[in-house]
Amino acid sequence: MKLIAPLVLAGISCAAPVLAGPHAGGSLILHVNSDVVYTTDAESWCGSSGITSCEDAVTQATASPDSIRVFFALAAFSEWSTPRLRGITFGINYDSTAVAILATGTCADFEISTPTWPSPNSGTALTWYQPQTTHLTEVCWFAGYAYDESTPSSVALQAHPVQGGQFADDSVPAALDDISGYGVLGFGMPGMIPGCGAGEWGGGGTGNAPDGGGGRRRWWTIRPSGPEDSGGPHGHQA
Repeated sequence: MKLIAPLVLAGISCAAPVLAGPHAGGSLILHVNSDVVYTTDAESWCGSSGITSCEDAVTQATASPDSIRVFFALAAFSEWSTPRLRGITFGINYDSTAVAILATGTCADFEISTPTWPSPNSGTALTWYQPQTTHLTEVCWFAGYAYDESTPSSVALQAHPVQGGQFADDSVPAALDDISGYGVLGFGMPGMIPGCGAGEWGGGGTGNAPDGGGGRRRWWTIRPSGPEDSGGPHGHQA
């Protein structure tokens, strides 16, 4: 049974992208749960994000070397989609002179990371034995802090440095969809939510996709999250 996960990762590497699979328009967001008190006694923080909706994500954390925050990468899909998530590839970036990441852990069943993960510009590939069907799925967690209260900094998700940024479904070979947007967590500054999975949707369109295909694409606006906002997907801080 556990051999399935490496096979899915192999499928991510060799499968041909389709115009619009089940995860078209899906995004990868960052969210910090300020109620979680980090301790090295805990082996995993999976299940502790504390949110079930992308719109509730908190994307700004306190900037302080005395404030270790646990934050999560979550795959977010449109409420109109039918996710069947089996695999994902993505990367991370930040200024290592401003932010320290002390620990990380996968919420999937199998992981192959670049040797320096989660250092800046590194990447990881994750798979699950069973498809994940929720519209918001915890992918992994991080524990980190900012070195300087007076210097705002951030952590950003991005494409894997080798494999790119993609979602894979449970087909054989896997149908791949590009990750449409990546979240940013700010320390002492606003973060960003890339559209809560509403980047695009496809199938049966009229030929207005960027590549001239039949899928339809809807773009989002990336908006900052900060204390000056009072609600919505960009109005929370921790």
